[in-house]
Amino acid sequence: MRHDCLLLLLGLMITPAFAQRAALFDELDILYPDTDATTGTQRLASNTPRGVPAGVHALVTGLSPDATLTWQLRIDGTPVPDARAFQLLDVPVEQNTGLSSRTESWDKKPNPHVIRRAPFRVFEVLRPIDQSLKVGTSGVLALRVEVPLSPENAPGTRNYTLDIASGGWRHSLQWELTVHPVTVPPLRAQQHGYTNWFSPAVIAERHGLEPWSEPFWNMLGRYADLMARGRQNTFWVR
Repeated sequence: MRHDCLLLLLGLMITPAFAQRAALFDELDILYPDTDATTGTQRLASNTPRGVPAGVHALVTGLSPDATLTWQLRIDGTPVPDARAFQLLDVPVEQNTGLSSRTESWDKKPNPHVIRRAPFRVFEVLRPIDQSLKVGTSGVLALRVEVPLSPENAPGTRNYTLDIASGGWRHSLQWELTVHPVTVPPLRAQQHGYTNWFSPAVIAERHGLEPWSEPFWNMLGRYADLMARGRQNTFWVR
């Protein structure tokens, strides 16, 4: 066998079947299942007040289907004990928002201000995870990693390292977080009312529950708890 052919064969044998990539994104950046990880950054600088969790999003692509991914947030080489992570789940957007009300199908006018033409899927739902999780068949994972910041935390800049690994692949991302001497006050019911639209009927349908049964009320309470975590102080039920 020719020498160059042998080298090519060996290269094919040792080249991984999946090209893993990982990058950080600001927590307000919109991520889709087809977002290119190379559009993110290996080092992200962000700012936060005190009194609320500070978060960063990571997109990992090219993972082996059904593999396991682990994560760890460190500062000065030491794991951050109160760091939390969530898997961002993609959800369907079936119709675009309407120009004047509800959706485009309601007012029959195209909305030129939408982020993407429906139908599409976007990473939106937060699912709490432990230190590891299964990748799934797509080979794509989106994570939210956050640290709590109490009003007593000292302002200043913190340099975190987010370590992620899957199989023999390891990667580290740098998160520079500047904590400002500004504090978000605790949420109170007397403050300006803030709610989100939701459908009790759809909640019951998606979870296979009888509307207004006891299991349904328990599920509705879980929704209310998560909404309150996002500083929602009004939960409107028809």
